[in-house]
Amino acid sequence: MPIPDLYRNNVLKLRSVVSLLPELFPAPFDYLLKLDDDAFPDVPAILATLQEKPQNRYYAGLTFTARPVRDPEHKNYVSEACFPDSAFEPFVYGPGVLLSWDVVEQLRSHLEGGGGGVMIRDGEGEDGICCDVDDVQLSIWLRGLGVEPAHSDVFSGKRNCHRASQLVFDVSEELAAEIWAGRERGEGVCGSAVQKLLMEKADEKGDVNEGVVRRIALGRFEEALGMLEGDGDGEGVLTANRVALLEPLRACVRANVGCDALLDAIDKSLRHITRETQVPEW
Repeated sequence: MPIPDLYRNNVLKLRSVVSLLPELFPAPFDYLLKLDDDAFPDVPAILATLQEKPQNRYYAGLTFTARPVRDPEHKNYVSEACFPDSAFEPFVYGPGVLLSWDVVEQLRSHLEGGGGGVMIRDGEGEDGICCDVDDVQLSIWLRGLGVEPAHSDVFSGKRNCHRASQLVFDVSEELAAEIWAGRERGEGVCGSAVQKLLMEKADEKGDVNEGVVRRIALGRFEEALGMLEGDGDGEGVLTANRVALLEPLRACVRANVGCDALLDAIDKSLRHITRETQVPEW
């Protein structure tokens, strides 16, 4: 499409893709999965999960909240004239967005001027575009059409990926190679190969908490216990739960009790962190 490949043009590219879909796919499809180029999906797992999801008015992915950036020099600048509120309502993070066919068609129809009078918030931007951040702008459009986001904790960043992850974003070439290797062994997109690489990266950065998380996920409980017992205060995903984690780890290592429950607890913690993450500015 004749749009310069610039970050601030992502909203225009999104609009163009939505408009072109009838030409690309004349027959209705069930869902559209919009991905960033550094996202790695487990397509069979996502398709299996969608069997249990709504086929209408479905807008889903990893949800965030954020405050608009008011600095005109920032790439994610949003003016008060365009969006006067102090915070965005929850929106689906852009690297992985699921939309049902009817939502795509309703959005396409409205953006092409056939929206039946449904109002979508306009501002100083052209064509109803309030900001140049595509995931936020998409949520503004869809909320104007009465479509609310559904949270999915199986979509995750590499920092928060867990055993049930079906999509991981912010994937480097090195991490993508590990995911491919794991997939060939029948693993998910956050299997042992990925966990091992993330553990090594955490060790390089000196991130004790991330190192502990990945060691537990790999079943390396004794190493994880040694790190917690030998380390002082740290910063990371488990900082608030360090004391609570020590006793279950000791029971697992010393008596082989509760190891599976510990794995489940780590997964639950990662899912919770993903769900509750609050982005200060976007």
